[in-house]
Amino acid sequence: MNYFTAPQLQRPTLYYIQIGCMLAWLVVEALLDYILKFDFRQVRWMVISYVVLFFAGAGGMLGVAVNVGRIGVSQNRKTRAYTLSARRSMRK
Repeated sequence: MNYFTAPQLQRPTLYYIQIGCMLAWLVVEALLDYILKFDFRQVRWMVISYVVLFFAGAGGMLGVAVNVGRIGVSQNRKTRAYTLSARRSMRK
């Protein structure tokens, strides 16, 4: 099984931003809710900041899922085409 990294697949810069938003939301969620147990939902500016970060993280998850499907399919097609051409050349 072949594993590819993001630089090998030539992911766009937006991919890294989306991953960063997801990770930032997870860190903030863990810190505020589980580690510090801070009741930040009573402060309006903190709620607005949290919701913005949540939607950025959720949008990042959608963006990453879309990129995986499209780039993964094209990568599989390239691999399949290479395999078929190698088999044809072996037959000759």
